[in-house]
Amino acid sequence: MQLIEVQSALEELKGKENAYHIVGNIMVSTRQADLVKELSEKKNMLELRISNLEKQESRLKEKSKSIRQEVLEGLQKKGEKK
Repeated sequence: MQLIEVQSALEELKGKENAYHIVGNIMVSTRQADLVKELSEKKNMLELRISNLEKQESRLKEKSKSIRQEVLEGLQKKGEKK
């Protein structure tokens, strides 16, 4: 959600002379280049965070799959002993 907002803001800034930055409840006039730089850094940070979360999700899925397989094998062995 934040990434989409940042990308949208960067698109809106293209070709604009005046740029405003929201600070609390007020809008402050800012140089367009400074705001673009700030938003680009925020975009990079968000993309990195998303990438890390996707990697964590992948590792958790693999771990879950492995544990599920161990449980099923344990149940099969227990069923064979009876």
